[in-house]
Amino acid sequence: MLYLTSLLPADIGREIFLLFNEYADQKTNEAKLIIDLDIFDMLLQAQFCRNYLIFIVYFDNGLNQLMECQSYGKQFQLPSDSNLNTMIK
Repeated sequence: MLYLTSLLPADIGREIFLLFNEYADQKTNEAKLIIDLDIFDMLLQAQFCRNYLIFIVYFDNGLNQLMECQSYGKQFQLPSDSNLNTMIK
């Protein structure tokens, strides 16, 4: 951090360096809040990734079923728990 802040104008670099140290030391309420927000952000990203992976797996399974039905000349049936079933009705 010292190197990065040395690339900035002296007064700005000093301010950023002091703020970073305050964040790293976690002694002020503001620093603790930022740490908590960082953790919250990581949790949101993990939840988003989890939901995205579930969607990909569900979509892939549905796509495989559709292709299998088409290759055997069957009619494609949506899974009973599909949201599309409720939207179509």
